[in-house]
Amino acid sequence: MEALQSAIAELLVFHPIMYSVLSHKGKRVIKVKGSILWNKLPADLIGTKSLLNFKNKLKSYLLHSLE
Repeated sequence: MEALQSAIAELLVFHPIMYSVLSHKGKRVIKVKGSILWNKLPADLIGTKSLLNFKNKLKSYLLHSLE
């Protein structure tokens, strides 16, 4: 089961292919920032199937990461 979840998590990783990502302005583009932040989320959070559960887990994750 763990192998399946990690394989799914690998498929869900976004690899931003952006024009001039190395430029200062390119790093602030929402597609780039969003992809970077998404890739930093834990696999169990990304693999959540329900939107309601995802929101609850994300809220908990963010609150715990601020402590």
